[in-house]
Amino acid sequence: MPIEDLLAQNTKGVTDLLHHEVSELALAYTLASLPQTDAVLQEIETLLYKRVVNIVQDIFEQILASLELEESLTYHMGDMRQNIQLFVNEKVKDTMTNLHTKIKWWEKKL
Repeated sequence: MPIEDLLAQNTKGVTDLLHHEVSELALAYTLASLPQTDAVLQEIETLLYKRVVNIVQDIFEQILASLELEESLTYHMGDMRQNIQLFVNEKVKDTMTNLHTKIKWWEKKL
């Protein structure tokens, strides 16, 4: 399959990536302009973690509720929640690291 066709099939993914990068750069610019960037970043990280963990846990609980009882019993809710929390924590840390990098880039530009 030609690369043009592959790219065309993944237009939504590329567009989502572009929107993500634009949003991150715009947020980094705004935060680079603030006097108390570290305090704001800490609050963003805390809220981001809590919100995403709750959303992902709700999604998995809805999925489990739709499974047959026998099948859903094989999933331990405590383990599931812990795995979600660890996964989201890692992703939030990665996101915040990228944001810090972009803020530092903007600070050099300003």
